Amino acid sequence: MSITVQHPSADYTGTATIGGRSLQFKDGKAEAPTGTNLAGFRHAGYVLSRGPRLAMMTVAELRQYAEQHEIDLGGATRKDEIVQAITEPTVEQ
Repeated sequence: MSITVQHPSADYTGTATIGGRSLQFKDGKAEAPTGTNLAGFRHAGYVLSRGPRLAMMTVAELRQYAEQHEIDLGGATRKDEIVQAITEPTVEQ
């Protein structure tokens, strides 16, 4: 698993270096291996998140991911609906 780092400028493409650590961004996003010390980026206003880059996956890949992780997609058919179904916590009754 990796950590996705969101640049403060959503469309930034290039290299950002903070505290001696460099990340390569494309369209405002970069990937770093789990365990990478990214505290400097967090303190500088970057947003860090764990997990797969769902926005980069196709609908077929998202469906496969949901099936592998036993996530009920309900009636989700569009990509944005599927991503929402995967990322939003479910409420068990």
